[in-house]
Amino acid sequence: MSQQAVYKAGIAGATGYTGYELIRLIQRHPQLEIGWLTSENSAGKRFSDVFDAPWDYPLIKLEDALSRAAEVDVVFLCLPHAASIGPVKAFVEAGVLAIDLSADFRLIDSAIYEKW
Repeated sequence: MSQQAVYKAGIAGATGYTGYELIRLIQRHPQLEIGWLTSENSAGKRFSDVFDAPWDYPLIKLEDALSRAAEVDVVFLCLPHAASIGPVKAFVEAGVLAIDLSADFRLIDSAIYEKW
């Protein structure tokens, strides 16, 4: 039986609801592990300091994650509306697969986002 590759994932916006759930899912995934987590408001703390959770990862600022793009294979962006466009471009240019979980690239008209 061949051994499956394990990919490192970065999560931008890890302390939001979507980021938290994504960490929970990655912890159970046999081919993914956490490379780094970002939080603008909690940078410098550990994830376990912010949440009563068993995951003891350091939290860094997004700008620091951009300089550490080579450490991960994929980055999930769980950022507020309109905050992903620049970082997605930077991660892709660095050769990292970027998966944006916001509406930034799904909706053509921003008024639709505001409506819903």
